Amino acid sequence: MLKDLFKDRKIVIFDIKTTEQDLDSEILYFAARVYINNEMISKHNFFIATEKTIPGNIIRKYRITNKKIESEGIDKMSALENIAFIFQEAILFTYNGDSFVYPLLEKIYKDFGYNLELSEIDALKLAKQIIGFDDDVTLEELATKLGIKYDQERMLGSPYTVMVLEKIWFRLKSFII
Repeated sequence: MLKDLFKDRKIVIFDIKTTEQDLDSEILYFAARVYINNEMISKHNFFIATEKTIPGNIIRKYRITNKKIESEGIDKMSALENIAFIFQEAILFTYNGDSFVYPLLEKIYKDFGYNLELSEIDALKLAKQIIGFDDDVTLEELATKLGIKYDQERMLGSPYTVMVLEKIWFRLKSFII
């Protein structure tokens, strides 16, 4: 039964912000909420140091600057170790995972000599299977389709995006359990 699939399993609902939208990206910000049996057991939010100059469109969109990264970011290796620990033995849930996030994470870890084995669920792919629509939609459109309210301005920040993903997770999960 499907409900047994999630029983006693760690679920990590997360979002990342990156320097670009391709596999040459570096992660600038990571936010996650970790659940076991529908109970939140931890929250994580941190900037990640980068030597890349952050493009203007990313600064405008996410309000993340090189100065902010320099003052608040943790070093890349520590960040990757933290993320790997958070992801350990978990089912991962994010938006745009299959086409961008998961391949990027696998590439970054491979570049550092690690094999990151992920057990992942993509929010859009799961919603398409459960609700039965064919179109690719934005995270905001997916939330709207599921009757989830959100603040468009706050969607730019990873912690808020994770809150919206959390609502999407529980709404979709209610259809399959």
